[in-house]
Amino acid sequence: MKNNHLTDEILQTLLLNEVQDEIVDKHISECQVCQEKMKNYQFLFTSIKKVEPETFSFDVTSLVMEKIYEVEIKKEKNANIALYMCLSIILIIVFILLYPYVKTIFSQFKSSSIMANAFMMVSSLGVTIFLLKDIYRQYKRKEMLILQ
Repeated sequence: MKNNHLTDEILQTLLLNEVQDEIVDKHISECQVCQEKMKNYQFLFTSIKKVEPETFSFDVTSLVMEKIYEVEIKKEKNANIALYMCLSIILIIVFILLYPYVKTIFSQFKSSSIMANAFMMVSSLGVTIFLLKDIYRQYKRKEMLILQ
């Protein structure tokens, strides 16, 4: 094993006490190159521990979190716009496909009063909006579960 030196990853994990192996310890005790690498890593790690963290006169965390929040809001707005555009396109396609049947559908409304027609249209529009909003809410909840 004298010709096969230990990898940097193995030396670092050994130095961080993440792994203990007799073969690796034996190789380090016999191999001058690996001993030198190990000393260099020890010096590097102790030097890194001595470095003081940078202090700022302002709260970096709040600034970063504000930026992240702004980006998330933009993403959500873009997603909402895309969703509404898709729903609009689907609605237009449905109206195009139902156009030949419009006369038959509206003939059903002629037999009812104006108030009854208005009530039916407002009710059906309200139910449709409620169902679409519920579908979107469920989609967002599932998306959040996936992202966690």
